[in-house]
Amino acid sequence: MRNGRIKLADFGLCKQLTTNTETARTFCGTAEYIAPEIYQHLNYSFPVDYWSLGIMIYEMITLITPFYHSNKTEIKNHVLSGDFQSPNNISFDLQSIITGLLRKNPTERFGINELQSSNYYLSSPYSLEEIEQGNLKCPWKRPVYYFVCFLILNDSYFFFLRFH
Repeated sequence: MRNGRIKLADFGLCKQLTTNTETARTFCGTAEYIAPEIYQHLNYSFPVDYWSLGIMIYEMITLITPFYHSNKTEIKNHVLSGDFQSPNNISFDLQSIITGLLRKNPTERFGINELQSSNYYLSSPYSLEEIEQGNLKCPWKRPVYYFVCFLILNDSYFFFLRFH
């Protein structure tokens, strides 16, 4: 976190696709973030990332994922067949983004073009350009006191602490 802004990244399970037509078929990921096409063992591409973005936005608003269940098999069943309840406490435009990102059919799922042309940014005090350029003042800053990294290599434990 710097200047009240955070960046999210998790490259623990990733595959770099070099073209728009390239696909992957590996079954991996966190159960609640896995797109339907992965659960169906189909070839998949970039739309799985937009699905995960929709899950993350939903979870940031409601503090629970849209297809939550304590049992991983039930999560899969909910993702494949169940619908989710869109949060009531958000704008219609933001609901449409979440709904677009969580379309089960990857060819109908929102991508970058739909996100950039969304009415959400017209009805919001934020613009993509201001967000991208870092021109917006963060409404709050939480101090970061330390950063901890825990690593296990060959049964040896390593801790890295960085104080701010």
